[in-house]
Amino acid sequence: MEPRSSPETVTSGSLVTVRFDRAALRGTVRRRGKINLPHFPLQRDLVVELDLETFTVTGPDSRFVPGRKDGPDVPLDLDPSEISLFRGQVKGRPGSRVVLALRDGHHTGSIDLDPGAPCYCVSSRGINGQALERDRSSVFEASPLPSFHQTFPSAA
Repeated sequence: MEPRSSPETVTSGSLVTVRFDRAALRGTVRRRGKINLPHFPLQRDLVVELDLETFTVTGPDSRFVPGRKDGPDVPLDLDPSEISLFRGQVKGRPGSRVVLALRDGHHTGSIDLDPGAPCYCVSSRGINGQALERDRSSVFEASPLPSFHQTFPSAA
């Protein structure tokens, strides 16, 4: 049985915000499992269901080191294992792609519905760039940015 986690939703004008259940997401990461997020709002009148799984792109010895043009490279004080990555689809939309990254109350990601359909961003910052309260993320349409499908066409 897949864990389910319904985000708490708040709408204010055109802004939709969600609060993630951090405990449910952490448990899924520890098990390297799948999670279902029903009732995930993209807009005030558009709610979808996300089927996600954890994934990793780093190993236990990975480090992030920004290159500096006029000085030595200095590793960031960041443990990659603190970043939880999720990927998946919107249920019922086989052409969709979802990617979310969560770390210590901060979130970023995208929800690309289908080729030609809007792409939505998920961010722990509000529309004006202000930080939202812990574990709360804004969801907003990313258009007119190119969709994932336009940037990375699938092989046919």
